[in-house]
Amino acid sequence: MELWLRKKTRLRVRRVYRMYYRRCKGSLTWVDGGKALYHPGTQTRIRYKKYRHRPNPYLEVQDELDLPYHLSPYPGKREWQGYHSYGEKWTAVRQEILERDGFCCRLCGRKERVEVHHRRKHRTNKEHTPENLITLCSTCHRQVRNPRSNTHHQLSQIST
Repeated sequence: MELWLRKKTRLRVRRVYRMYYRRCKGSLTWVDGGKALYHPGTQTRIRYKKYRHRPNPYLEVQDELDLPYHLSPYPGKREWQGYHSYGEKWTAVRQEILERDGFCCRLCGRKERVEVHHRRKHRTNKEHTPENLITLCSTCHRQVRNPRSNTHHQLSQIST
C-alpha cells in the first residue's frame, strides 16, 4: 500500500505515513477521506444474527407432540449392533468382569460410567482372560493411558 501511495502522490515515505497511516477503530491502518482499509484478521468479535423462532407450518398449535424418550442414562450412546472388534464373546466377558468388580471403579470406587479396561493390549483371535481385565470409570480409564500419570502407577500396583 505504501509503494502505491508513494507512486500516486509522489511524496516521500514519511509524508505518506503522516498523511494516510492512522488509527481507526482501535488498530493502525491506511485511511483516506474517512474510509479505512479493512483487514478481517483484526476483527475479534463476530456478530451473528439471532434466530427468531417461527412455528412449524405443518403442525397445528393444538396438536400434542410425541417427543422421543430415552431410557438410557446416556442418550447419545449407540446401542450395540451385534458386532464388536473384540469378538463375539466380548459382551458376556465384559458383563462377567463388571459383576466381579461390583460395577464400580477399582481405582476410585465410582459407580458412574464404568468401563472394562485391558491391562495388556488385546490381540486379535486371543481369549479375554479375567486377569487381564479390570473395571474403571471413564475418568480413570482416560488417565490410565498416560504412562506418567498417577492413575497409571496405581493400576500397576493393583492385583486382581
